Amino acid sequence: MAEVHHREAILSKISNILRENLGDKQVTVYLFGSWAKGNIHTSSDIDIAIDHKNLPNGFLYRIRAAFEESTIPYQIDAIDLPNVDENFRNKVFREGIQWDVCKSESPLRTKH
Repeated sequence: MAEVHHREAILSKISNILRENLGDKQVTVYLFGSWAKGNIHTSSDIDIAIDHKNLPNGFLYRIRAAFEESTIPYQIDAIDLPNVDENFRNKVFREGIQWDVCKSESPLRTKH
């Protein structure tokens, strides 16, 4: 139970950082990798992908800097989904969990 609470607290902090830096921009965020699968270890990084149409240059740099300056005790790997290989992008769409960072309650949409 403590692990679930810890996971939710960390994801809430990440969500707050994303909201602060993305504002009302139209994006879709995906959580993928070990954190999406629930296989969290002390050495696990947190993988997120940001899908968008036309975000300004430098947006990802600001988000990465905000993550580095935060108190989150995990490495966060944020990728610009439109600018990655199509196979990787499709893997994120298939295996990732869509994350509505604008919602404070239950922001992750699990796949059923």
